[in-house]
Amino acid sequence: MSSYYDLRIQGYSVFSERRPIQDEVLSLFVEGDRLKSSDRAPDLPSECANVHSEDGFVGYGSTVAAIADRLDVMGFTPERARADFDRGLAIEIETR
Repeated sequence: MSSYYDLRIQGYSVFSERRPIQDEVLSLFVEGDRLKSSDRAPDLPSECANVHSEDGFVGYGSTVAAIADRLDVMGFTPERARADFDRGLAIEIETR
């Protein structure tokens, strides 16, 4: 049996993968954000809502403000995101 993760913001899936969760994603959360284990994962599409594994569902949840503060401490600011986006866009334009 395999595992997968799905990073959601306000119910919208940002990305998901069928492999162990990336450390970068886990670094957004602290142990106090861990949700209680259960047999059903909250807020998942019906085709994958029931999780059958030894550990059941393991999830983390936090507020936008808390995650924004953590990202800021790690150096991921809105200004840096804009600069990185502009740099990436310029590279894409140059290579086309």
